[in-house]
Amino acid sequence: MSSAWDGAAGAAPPGAPGAGGHGIPHATAAELGEALAGHDVVHVAAHGSHRSDSPMFSSLWLADGPVSLADLEQLRHGASHVVVSACEAGRSRSRGGAALGLASGLLSLGAASVVASVCRVPDETAADLMPRYHAHLSSGLPVDEALAAAVEACDLPLAGSFVAWGSPWRRRGSATGCGGT
Repeated sequence: MSSAWDGAAGAAPPGAPGAGGHGIPHATAAELGEALAGHDVVHVAAHGSHRSDSPMFSSLWLADGPVSLADLEQLRHGASHVVVSACEAGRSRSRGGAALGLASGLLSLGAASVVASVCRVPDETAADLMPRYHAHLSSGLPVDEALAAAVEACDLPLAGSFVAWGSPWRRRGSATGCGGT
């Protein structure tokens, strides 16, 4: 995934287990916080769980333990596009007329666009799909088109469970730079 963004200023897709390049293998909550505050594009590859009974405690499992939506609210945010390659990160529960979950929470915390899965996805599917997605996105396609092209090229189970939330974010600027939205 990182190779798709090589040379793009402001883009560093950090990850959890298995990430390479600019990624942060086995990222901690503090490193996730630094990435969200300091980069325009952030990719989190982790295990995730949605809590229908208490959506604010839906979480991502990082190297130092779970990070819930409630924890994410305490972090500084600057990323305009966040990819959460984690099971159920796109699920939400309506409470008081508002959707609560990891993806919707990231949008309410300032991300303009979030890509996340609404169900459990095999690791192999995410590992095949996400590099394709980042290649299309870094080439200038908007989020929805990049995701659709990546899903179409991936013939593994549940690739289509990843959903784009928020505004139609796309990479701005030249091939060597990545501007904001």
